[in-house]
Amino acid sequence: MKTGRAARDRILYPTNPSLTVAGLGKAAVALGLQAELRLVPALS
Repeated sequence: MKTGRAARDRILYPTNPSLTVAGLGKAAVALGLQAELRLVPALS
């Protein structure tokens, strides 16, 4: 992934509020996947 340890830790712990969409995208590419972001209605 060509990232530091802190960036990898953020991906491994997704509840960390520092996780970014860019970081998630890099992780997906490293795994041979494509990231997809969807917005869905909130449950009320």
